[in-house]
Amino acid sequence: SDAKGVIVRGERNRVGQSFKNNIAEKYKSNAWQVFSAIPAGMKSEEFLTVKENGKASYIRITDPLLLRALTNGSAKTYGAINKFLGNTIGVATKTLSRLHTTLNPEFFVTNAFRDVEAAVFNILAEQDRVDGRIVGKKILAGFLKDVGDPRNFRALMRATYNQASKTPQQQKMMDLLQQAKEDGALTGWIMSETPEEQFSKIENALKKANAKGGKKAWYSTLDGLKSVKDAVENFNSIFENTTRLAVYKNALEALQQSYLSSGVAPAEAERMARDEAANMARNVTVDFNRKGEAGPTFNALYAFANSTVQGNVQLLRSLTQNPLKNGFTGAQKLTLGITALGFLQAVLGAGMSDDDDDGKSFYDKIPKYEKDRNMIFMNPDGKNYIKIPLPYGYSVFHNLGANGAEMISGKKDVGEFAANMFGSLMGNFSPISTGGGSLTGVALNVVPTALKPFFDLMNNENFFGGSIFNEPFDKEQALSSVARYSTPEGYKAVAEWLNSVTGGVGKVKGGIDVPAEGIEYLVNQAIGGAGKVAFDLVDLGTKGATGKEVEVRDVPILRKVLGEPNKFADLGDYYDRVPKISTVEAQLKDSKSVERQALRKKFPVETDPAVMAAKRQAESRMREITKRKKLIMSRSGDSEQQQDQMDRLNELQGKVYTRFNTVYNRVEKEERGR
Repeated sequence: SDAKGVIVRGERNRVGQSFKNNIAEKYKSNAWQVFSAIPAGMKSEEFLTVKENGKASYIRITDPLLLRALTNGSAKTYGAINKFLGNTIGVATKTLSRLHTTLNPEFFVTNAFRDVEAAVFNILAEQDRVDGRIVGKKILAGFLKDVGDPRNFRALMRATYNQASKTPQQQKMMDLLQQAKEDGALTGWIMSETPEEQFSKIENALKKANAKGGKKAWYSTLDGLKSVKDAVENFNSIFENTTRLAVYKNALEALQQSYLSSGVAPAEAERMARDEAANMARNVTVDFNRKGEAGPTFNALYAFANSTVQGNVQLLRSLTQNPLKNGFTGAQKLTLGITALGFLQAVLGAGMSDDDDDGKSFYDKIPKYEKDRNMIFMNPDGKNYIKIPLPYGYSVFHNLGANGAEMISGKKDVGEFAANMFGSLMGNFSPISTGGGSLTGVALNVVPTALKPFFDLMNNENFFGGSIFNEPFDKEQALSSVARYSTPEGYKAVAEWLNSVTGGVGKVKGGIDVPAEGIEYLVNQAIGGAGKVAFDLVDLGTKGATGKEVEVRDVPILRKVLGEPNKFADLGDYYDRVPKISTVEAQLKDSKSVERQALRKKFPVETDPAVMAAKRQAESRMREITKRKKLIMSRSGDSEQQQDQMDRLNELQGKVYTRFNTVYNRVEKEERGR
């Protein structure tokens, strides 16, 4: 605790020294005044004490918010709350955040694209704004050259692992990296540690150093796991630092040259340029170290809350200069361009896409969340596509163009366009999760991140608004008996076992009746992106060894930039549409003449005779296929032959989905054309 106090006091004093030397003594203001001693009659609580070279200075601060920030006054309000949340639900929230980001080997792909894209917008804004951080300095071309130079990446890699440079150019970049760190140009990650967590690490390191026997072996095991964790985090960190360092380098060169040309002394020019270049690099993407007083509280409850707020602040700064008064900035022009690009991509995507067997184009079958988060480029084959992640915030403008094109073409009506844009706005700018399609799903977004998966299951709705599991029409039927075909067999077995050991059998409910997909959902949420990559690598190896078909979505990293038709898309459409048709059908039977007309007007596709007939035929065929599957599974014999029979039935099942969806899509298209 003594060491902790010394470190805290030392760091606070450094902040005080910086404030005194760079602001309080240089600029006159009614908000502060520097004294050599606290004048009689004044309260010590109004002063910031700064020690330098053994001498104390006392700065009286009259602005209550500034005083609160410099003296850590917020600790009185939020300290106990933050400590409680940080030691309870905050641990789970931070762990989930890391599993989806810095511990995820795939994170660097999307993060690298988004960081560079966001940096381009922000550089264009800061060099064109009248109050820009690098106003008048054209550094974009140099930034793009440096951020794409593999030699710089290798230099950062060697610096990260404390390896000696191999070339003068590498040494130059490694020295620049160290300077950038000293200047504060590089920031922490989304889940950067609090001082308390850093002190806990120091205490654990001391315990490890003094450990003996079994404890020493345990710490050695933990060190091995930590090495894997550090390797993934370091790799992601290198990509993050590459962007910031490229900005720092080019801003530093431009600013220093500008000051020298203005007659500023070399030493002073370097100091000023370093400070301003570091400020530019910190803010070119999200500065995760910047937090408001309630930042730690919100971060403990909601993953990425603070980073979203900081991103929103920077985006507003980049886009809010008055173009009528000061002209358009490059960022504002580029925003108009990305809107037009979204429109053009939607038109070209639809035009280049072939139609699937059910009459729906492959472009239209690309999931909405893929289109919302990526620029989509259809391949010449008309089926597969390339996707480039969009930067947060600015993706709204791309979605505006893409959704506008689909509305004009008749694929979306005005209501769907408005709903999609509202969802895009909330998904980009809301500090808390904004998934869900139903009103209940949207309302549940206020639930803390760590608890949300359990509430999602209760509502049977995932982040994207789709159902997590199938609900039987007979509410007394066991959930474990209606598992989807695509659900891994292991989860099905666990769900059936839980049902059977608590008194259930087959379709009869036991004491613990949970859907197989529910177990899968909770596991996937718990292991995050990092765990998914690990499991997928095992599955990929198994498929390769057994000769099974490998799809793009099975290959980590590659699937982040390439896409292909989802073979379960027809299945998803079928299970989304059939329950809705059944509900409307039941309402029609219980309604009077006037009510029936209203239902047919509200649900013209679901009440269409051809659709209802296709639904009844599909359900009949599905019952027949299910019976044949159960009969095959009940027989003992050649497992390979059984698998061949099951594969043929699955193929028949796919044809049932396609036939039903073909009718539904045709009627839906006709209705939109009316």
